[in-house]
Amino acid sequence: MPVDEVEFSHSPHASGIGVLHANYTEREWHVVNSAFALAIPISWAAEVSYRGRQHVCQPGDIFCTEPGEVHRTSRILQPGGFKVFLIDEAPLLERLAEVAPQLKAVHFKEIGRRMSPTLVRHVSAVVSVIGKGATPLHLQSCVMDLVATMADELFDEPRSQRFIRPGARALERARECLHDDDAGWIDLDTLSQQAGISRFHLLRAFKARFGLPPHAYQVGLRIAKAQRLLRSGVAPAHVATECGFSDQSHLTRHFKQVLGITPGRFARDLALSAIRY
Repeated sequence: MPVDEVEFSHSPHASGIGVLHANYTEREWHVVNSAFALAIPISWAAEVSYRGRQHVCQPGDIFCTEPGEVHRTSRILQPGGFKVFLIDEAPLLERLAEVAPQLKAVHFKEIGRRMSPTLVRHVSAVVSVIGKGATPLHLQSCVMDLVATMADELFDEPRSQRFIRPGARALERARECLHDDDAGWIDLDTLSQQAGISRFHLLRAFKARFGLPPHAYQVGLRIAKAQRLLRSGVAPAHVATECGFSDQSHLTRHFKQVLGITPGRFARDLALSAIRY
């Protein structure tokens, strides 16, 4: 008989934020919520009691809960897996102050609803990178995108914020910081401080101007540096260290994602080309 398989992912680069992975569960849950939560059933379905009402939660839905409230499983309809995105009140309010400063209080409009494609995409992005060795900039950018979508779709009376386009010089400062960041992976907080604009505006305007979000641009710079080092004969293991990757497998994953081949294959192809000519 299958047993509960539950794990928790978090990162020091996104304090107060985590993801609970229930890969398989058939037990009844009884939880006092300590954070804002978005529960996303993958293959699990159940009747859930929350705020005195019964709700059916099934794949394709999102179930929203708030701190201090209690929810419990009334009846399991289908054992299976689900994921829960958790964010403490303080970091949520900090990010909402940039995304939707008009929101004076945070309350979910609905407890349960079908997920929009945009919400699916941004929840999946956070779940896929948190605790998986992603750069601070990438993880924090994914979290900001998700919070922006939550403000648009999930919270009571989200008022649209007029987008004020930052000046070209602010964006150039941000790009210069990425180019100068040889010591480590600069994070979103530092980048926005250096540029003198909010994290939310930086993410939107940077992509509009340069064609990539900051974290993808950052990885692209590291991969470009890796190519230069490989061309000069540096071994892939040393290239990973020089380019700020945690190890060779970390470099290989990003290198192949960007270029479609591994660093080792890239180096071998260079060597063969040198022999031919």
